[in-house]
Amino acid sequence: AVAVHCGKRLSAPASWLACVGALFLIQLGAVYHLLPDYNRRFSLRGQVRRQLQRPLGQHLPVLCYPRGWDSVRFYLRRDDVAVYGEAELREMIERLKEEQRALLFVKRDGPLRRFLSALPGWLEFIPDAQQRGNVVVGMVRPRQRQTEPRLVHR
Repeated sequence: AVAVHCGKRLSAPASWLACVGALFLIQLGAVYHLLPDYNRRFSLRGQVRRQLQRPLGQHLPVLCYPRGWDSVRFYLRRDDVAVYGEAELREMIERLKEEQRALLFVKRDGPLRRFLSALPGWLEFIPDAQQRGNVVVGMVRPRQRQTEPRLVHR
């Protein structure tokens, strides 16, 4: 608005400089106000770092379904993360049968439902208590025998 209002009085280089300054201020505002909210909603950093604090989590095989997320490899500092696509669900289930314990990053909604329906009854998926965003993180392990009835929240 300032560039348009003053544009008739400013030279061409000064008008361009005013436009560049206005765009810089808009971008600066977006970085300080919009980017942090975006990161809180969609970044996996917090979820992945929590897994590093768990002693068992550092030694488990790590699997991603139905796609890989670069932040999983980066924040876990591991290059052995296995990625299974939609068509490779059966292969992933076979590996889980062999390994019996794994840390799994799975996309919420459809992929999570397909994974849970394909999981054999003697294995269970225990999601991390602090879930947010589009990816659910949890541990796959042999189902624990229940001696007392347990309330399950869905």
